[in-house]
Parts: sequence; structure tokens; C-alpha cells
Amino acid sequence: PGLINAASQLSLFEISGLEQTRDHAELARFQPDLRTTSAIDPFSEHVAVARAEGITTAAVLPTGGIVSGRGSLVQLDGWSMPEMLREGEIGLVVSLPSLPARLPAEDRAKAIDRLAAAWEEIERYFDRAVHFSEAQPGVLPRDLGHEAMTPYLRAEKKVLFRANSYKDILQAVRFAEHYGLRAVILGGGEAWKV
Repeated sequence: PGLINAASQLSLFEISGLEQTRDHAELARFQPDLRTTSAIDPFSEHVAVARAEGITTAAVLPTGGIVSGRGSLVQLDGWSMPEMLREGEIGLVVSLPSLPARLPAEDRAKAIDRLAAAWEEIERYFDRAVHFSEAQPGVLPRDLGHEAMTPYLRAEKKVLFRANSYKDILQAVRFAEHYGLRAVILGGGEAWKV
């Protein structure tokens, strides 16, 4: 028996102040082809500490961007990645943008414009990915990002939406319904309101 950390960046970074040891986030806004299994360090000191605190299993999820990549499920007992790995792809992590709850009036117009531009970019990306997933193999040029999106757009695998507020949860659910995604709410602090 042990505790499960259902959403962590365990072993994806060693020293938070040292950029060379941080593999939890990439710079690009859309990175569905990234998998945390390639960055997990079984020898990280954080793994030993988590194990000593009673955590035996962890969902290791990427951060950064809008489509962050694909998370993995690991058991913290093992000397190598094959020994630790329970599931290589537990879901695609997506963070949809939204306006903050409290926004000064003078910043509101600019924030709304930035949000609208971000949503246009997201919809364009997902529409292109849908088009790619529906095309016959070999018709379109190879695209690793769109190929990685295909099982999620076909609802074969889960999409993990980072959403805590009531508004963000509703937004994620509506977005998932629009694209026919198998949605899982990651966080869900105000889920009781929905």
C-alpha cells in the first residue's frame, strides 16, 4: 500500500534554479509529440524522497504551453525506466487560456484581445490536427505533432485538461465536446460547482 501522486513533475527536474536540470516544460506552445518517459530520471533524489514519504506511484505530467505533451504513470520502486514504467501514455496534457478572475479595468481590453488571439491559434491548431487525422495515410506530408494528436482526436485516449475554477472547467468540457475528446479534468478545485 502507498500513496499516489496523481499529477506531478517528479524526476523531471532536479534543481529548480538550474535550467539544465529542468525537463518538465518546453518552449513551444503545441508539443503533443513529447512524452515524459523520455525525460524521467530514475536516479533523481526527488524519487527517493517521495518514496520515503510513502508515495509509491506517480503520474508524471509535462507543463508549459497549451498542449504540453503526454504524461506517464510510474511506480517509484525500480532502478531503471523499464522497471518503473507502468503506462507510457496516460493522457495528453492541455492547458486552455482564460482571463483571470480579477483584472484591472485598464488591462481588460488588452487581455481580452490576447485571449481572443490565443483561442484563434488553438482552434486553428486543433482544426489542422483534425484534418490530418481524417486524411488518408500518405496524402499529407508527415507531421509528428499531428500524428501524436490522432488517437486523442479519435477519442481512443484521454486528454487531461488543467482546470480548477468553475469557468475553466466548463470551458474545458465545452472544448472537449466540440472536438469529441475524452476529457479528464486535472485539478478541478471548483468541480463541485459544475
